[in-house]
Amino acid sequence: MPAKSQSLRRKLLVWLLLPLLILFFLRAGYNYYYGNALSNRVYDRMLITLASSLSQQLAYAATSHELILPRAAYQILMSDEYDEIYFAIRDTQGHIIEGENRMPPVPANLAEQQQSFSTGRIYDREVRIINLRHTLEHDTYVIQVAETLTKRSLLSREFQSGVILPQMLIIVLATLIVWFGIGKSLVPLKRLQKAVSERSHLDLSPVSGEEIPAEVQPLIHAINDLMARLSKVLDVQNRFIADAAHQLRTPLAGLKAQIDLALREHDPTITLQAIQNLRASTDRMTRLVNQLLALARNEPMAERAFRKLPLDLGLLASQITMEWVPRALEKYIDIGFEAPNTPITLQGDAARLKDLLDNLIDNAVRYTPHHGQVTVSVFNNDRAHLAVTDNGPGIPLDQRERVFERFYSVLGHGAEGSGLGLAIVREIARMHGGEARIESGPTGIGTRVSGVF
Repeated sequence: MPAKSQSLRRKLLVWLLLPLLILFFLRAGYNYYYGNALSNRVYDRMLITLASSLSQQLAYAATSHELILPRAAYQILMSDEYDEIYFAIRDTQGHIIEGENRMPPVPANLAEQQQSFSTGRIYDREVRIINLRHTLEHDTYVIQVAETLTKRSLLSREFQSGVILPQMLIIVLATLIVWFGIGKSLVPLKRLQKAVSERSHLDLSPVSGEEIPAEVQPLIHAINDLMARLSKVLDVQNRFIADAAHQLRTPLAGLKAQIDLALREHDPTITLQAIQNLRASTDRMTRLVNQLLALARNEPMAERAFRKLPLDLGLLASQITMEWVPRALEKYIDIGFEAPNTPITLQGDAARLKDLLDNLIDNAVRYTPHHGQVTVSVFNNDRAHLAVTDNGPGIPLDQRERVFERFYSVLGHGAEGSGLGLAIVREIARMHGGEARIESGPTGIGTRVSGVF
C-alpha cells in the first residue's frame, strides 16, 4: 500500500509559520513579564508616595509620648476606588503599633535598606507592600502600606492586549498571504501535471520547463533525460522488431515453399531433398534469430546489464575456438589458435566476448573456401587484441567500413549471411571501451578482423 503523500503547500506553510508562532509565544511571554514589571513600577511609585505621605502625618500626642495619625491620613488611605489599601506601623521589634493586624511581617532585608517591596496576602487577597523605615525624633518605626493588585492587573492586561492582539492579527494575515502565495507559486506545477497527464503514451518529447521555479528545474531535467533514454529504448525495440520482421519474412517464405514442395511431391528423392533444404533453412533462420537477439542484447541502451569482471582473454578464446573445430572440419578448414604464454587479463563480460568471437569465427569459416585456413590469435600490443585471420577472398578497401553496418553483405562471395555479424562485433568492442578493425591478412591475402581493447 503506497504511503500517504503529504501536501507541499501545508509543509511550506508549517515551515514558514512555525518560526512566527515560536516568536509570537516568546514575545507573549516577554510581554506578560514586561507588562507586570511595568505595572509594578508605576504603582510602586504611588505606594512610595502614599507611604511617604503617611510618614509625614505621624506625630506624638502633646500630653503623652504616643503616636497619633490624623484623620486626613485615613482619608488618603481610603481614597482608592479600585483597590483596598491597608497600613501598619511597627516598632523596631516588629510589633504592630497601629493599623492592620494581619499585615505580613517586615522582610529581613529592610534592616539594610531605607525601603523595600514585598508581597503577601491579607484576607486571602494578594497584596503588594511597601516597607518604609521612618525616624520620628529619636525613635525608628517601619511604615507598611499594602495594596491589592486590581489596578496592576488591569494595566498589565491592557498593555498585553495592545501588543498581543495586533501580533495575532499579523500572524493571521501572514498565514492567509503565505497560503495564497504558495498556491500561486504551485500553479506552474499544476499546469505541468496537467500537461504530462494529458500526453499520449507515445509522446516522449521533452517537457517544457517554462515558468517552472528554479528549484524544480533539476526535476524537469531529470524527467527529460528519462524521456530521452526511454525514447532510445523504444527506438531500439522498434528497430529490432522491424529488422526481425524484414529478415524473417524471406526465410519463412522459403520454409513454406519447401514444405509445400515436400507435400506435393510423391518422388521420395525430391521429398528428401526438400526436407534437407528445410533443415538448411531452419539452421539459417536459427542463426539469424540468434544474431538478432545478440544485436539487441548489445545495443547501447542494454549496457545496464553489462558486467565487467577480470578474465583471461587467451583462455576464453582457446575454449571458444575448440567449439568451432567440428564446424571447420566440415569444410576441411585448418583452424588454429595462437596466444602468448603470459595471460592477457581483460575487464570484460565473458558472454558478450563469446558472442564477439563466435561471430568472427563464423564469418571466417563461412567465407573461407574449402581447405582454407583460419587462425584465432590473442596478443598484446599496448592494447589487448582478439583477432581472427583467414585466407579467404578478403574485403575490398572501399567496403571495409560498410560491412559494420547492419544487414550489409559483400557481394560476390557466394556464402549466405545475414549481414549482422560484424555489426555485433563492433557493438561489443565499443561496450568494452575498444573498437573493431579490419585489415588484410599478414601476407596480403584474406582478412584479419580484430577486437582491440
